[in-house]
Amino acid sequence: MNEITTWLINWFEENTSESRADIEANTKANYFDSGWLDSIKFIQFLGDIEDEYEVEFDNDQFQDREFASISGLAKIIHNSAEGEAPNSEGEFTQNDIINALRELGIKNGNHIFIHSNIGFFGKLTNTKNEHDLYLAFKNALHEVVGAEGTVIHPTFSYSFCKGQDFDPAITPGICGMLSEMARQDADYTRSHDPNFSIAASGKLAEFFTENPDNYSFGKDSFFARFMDKGGIFVNLNFDAASTFVHYAEREANVSYRWDKPFEGNIITKEKTEKATFYHYVRDLEKPEHAPVFTKFDAKAKQLNLAKIVNLGRGQIVSISAKDTFELIQKTLKTEPDFLLP
Repeated sequence: MNEITTWLINWFEENTSESRADIEANTKANYFDSGWLDSIKFIQFLGDIEDEYEVEFDNDQFQDREFASISGLAKIIHNSAEGEAPNSEGEFTQNDIINALRELGIKNGNHIFIHSNIGFFGKLTNTKNEHDLYLAFKNALHEVVGAEGTVIHPTFSYSFCKGQDFDPAITPGICGMLSEMARQDADYTRSHDPNFSIAASGKLAEFFTENPDNYSFGKDSFFARFMDKGGIFVNLNFDAASTFVHYAEREANVSYRWDKPFEGNIITKEKTEKATFYHYVRDLEKPEHAPVFTKFDAKAKQLNLAKIVNLGRGQIVSISAKDTFELIQKTLKTEPDFLLP
């Protein structure tokens, strides 16, 4: 264990409720998905790292999926430690969010799906807590798409995959602070997919959430409906890829994934109902089948299918579902390992 990894483990032990043993055992885990950090604490985390190592992170590093684990972040810090003083605090405003979205081409009537790590942006002015931060992003997103548009967040819980029952009213998601607060917002409707639920608000919220396909990546799944309605992915500090990639893989009938049934109970106020939902899985014992989206991201940007704007210290990347689907379908025909290591 190197010095940087030890420092990061010490930080998590001192600043979270996690035990040192759990932290050391999960250095490759996503610390957002694990609930170790929220967006406010992440800003403190970045500041402490910069003070300790005098590093300066760039937008590409923020989008690197390794940034979200201790082991991955230790490598990034090691590669960035050149003795330079850090840049500005990366402050931004709600109007900056609105302007960035409009620069991406998001407009009234669009239906947008948000993957988010908003802590990477830095400090949002005039916010005192997570609720203020959430409202600023919520209001900005809805202002841009207007009354004719829809804002959608992933509230995936993988409940049946974990052998757990699913209650859409109370089962937490694992997709970060912005999605989790949308899940609890009365303005949003949550779908009843026990593994890949979404929360939607706006013109087509009911259409996107009602009667989910038992095949989460099937022909009447949310992902199929989203593409049919011209949906656009808006990734806050992520690359151009999204969970939708698995829908495109299923439509291409890739050799390394298959539909696997998971059973459990869906609990609502009205009833408890036994159900079976199918996840498009891979063999977890085969690392060569683990999803890697760097080639997709590079090609999407090279072909100008993915648009990028800066916000604060981070970036927003957008790409339509249609462009994502067509790029994957076309490329898989000649590069079967396009989405693999």
